Amino acid sequence: MIGRLIIATVGFEEKFIVRFMISSRLGIESEDLLLLTIPITSDSRSRETVEIIKKLSSDYDIKLRIEVLNVDINYFWFSVGKIRRTIEDILSKFTPREVIVLLSGGMRALILETLVGCFLTGLKGRVVVHREDSEGYVEFPLEVLKMVNPPTEHRKALDIIRRSLKEDRMTLKMLAERLGTSKASAYRIVRELKNLGLVEVEHKGRASRITLTEKSQLFL
Repeated sequence: MIGRLIIATVGFEEKFIVRFMISSRLGIESEDLLLLTIPITSDSRSRETVEIIKKLSSDYDIKLRIEVLNVDINYFWFSVGKIRRTIEDILSKFTPREVIVLLSGGMRALILETLVGCFLTGLKGRVVVHREDSEGYVEFPLEVLKMVNPPTEHRKALDIIRRSLKEDRMTLKMLAERLGTSKASAYRIVRELKNLGLVEVEHKGRASRITLTEKSQLFL
């Protein structure tokens, strides 16, 4: 099976990376690649974190290739460029089936530089950030950073669909009527909103039911 590419920022503790390694079964189902970004000026705790991760991989003999990238976090643009080039170099030799950006540890500057560097590669993937209290995590698609505010008519359509939730239904015909436009124009708006991942359309015969996705909350 084609492996995954995981880009992770390194902090003073290894727990979030190790937890992710275990929950995602890194190196077990496929030969995965883990790129660790770490500040050049990091203290011994960050270096120790890297060694613990390497030892864990070695002790359990999992198929996990680990690379370490040292960046000077004091120079934002230089660091972002270095991270981007490193990832692009990896991708020139390895085509992963999935890309995961793990931003659960490390200095804030390192986290920002890693996120922007990944974004500039144009990769599709998901960003995972664990809560500091270890009570869960949030994740979002990396490509959401490319999103721009939809046109006014699209945002109006989203608001109409949101208000229709009390009625538990919103069809294409109803949306067209409430927008004061043709059914063809309403269809175009819904199609574009669906392509943006902001709505879902359930078809039942010739009728269709339109609902909002979680991502739609970005514009409501």
